[in-house]
Amino acid sequence: LVAAGDRPVRLEAEAPGRGRPPEPSGRPAEAQAQAQLTFDLDAAPVAPAAAPSPGATPREMRSAAAATVPGALSYSQLAAYDRCAYRWYLERRLGLPRDARDPLLEAGRGREPDASPPVEGLDARLRGTMAHELLEELPFAAATVPDDASIRAVGARHELALTDAQVADLRALVAAFAGSALRERLAAAADVRREHGFVVTLGDEDAPLLTGIVDVLAFEDGGGSLVVDYKSDVIADGADLEAIVEAQYGAQRRIYALAALGAGAVDVEVAHLFLARPDAPAVAVYDRGDVERLRAELRARISGIVEGRFAPSPLPWRGLCAGCPGRRALCHHPPERTARPDPTAES
Repeated sequence: LVAAGDRPVRLEAEAPGRGRPPEPSGRPAEAQAQAQLTFDLDAAPVAPAAAPSPGATPREMRSAAAATVPGALSYSQLAAYDRCAYRWYLERRLGLPRDARDPLLEAGRGREPDASPPVEGLDARLRGTMAHELLEELPFAAATVPDDASIRAVGARHELALTDAQVADLRALVAAFAGSALRERLAAAADVRREHGFVVTLGDEDAPLLTGIVDVLAFEDGGGSLVVDYKSDVIADGADLEAIVEAQYGAQRRIYALAALGAGAVDVEVAHLFLARPDAPAVAVYDRGDVERLRAELRARISGIVEGRFAPSPLPWRGLCAGCPGRRALCHHPPERTARPDPTAES
């Protein structure tokens, strides 16, 4: 869905998998020569460029960035940039692949440690993926919660034999949505689309397009729309869900809003539904009068990428830095600092 001026335009396109860049066709020679490590290819290079030296100046990095501003960015890329602009630069701009021999990677399995603890022994990201897959198949009108066999079948697709406790946990996540008021609204909506890919513009031909996939996009009677994004995060009692969404998913909710408004909606409610608290979604409401403000806020968020600001995160830790192609050779943080536990959890 593209907003072209004031004229809504529909864009139908195959959307790639959630948040995953396309596989690159090869390994940049500069990356091999610079780091001299064995890597797995896990990031798509935008355009090959000479790898920076450990002492590269901000001016040198800005000059390199100006030549390769991407034509499109996903909200997952924006989130990665916010986590560590330097890692984003190495992986996304230069195409340096992940360091598969980084000792921080979990038990040699080539996987970054998850910042979220496992639930019922299940990796948090895999748990969220399976919950989304189950919700994709949930009929909104009937709200039939899947049986054990259906849940185990989803686990089998991921080569995982789910335990009874894991099956019960995933069923509880789906049941939480099935019993929610948002599910009832989606069942009554005139037009509902799941896993819907979109593209939005920022009103500036020099700015990258912004892309994404929304869990559910619904158009309701009266010209309004509803966007629902499922979150399987473990939420502490008393947590401020609005503060969590604005801090972690602020760009995402704004991009979702522009997508729906660009498709012709009069207004849009963007609801982040934490399945642990299905009765209290974090909701932001926008109308067509908010379009220019939303565009300006998103232009500000991507300005660091466009202008070439790629400083390492001031709070490195193992969950952020594991597997980074620059951790052991290029980053100005010493290895012991990038290997420390989460500093925000330190007493």
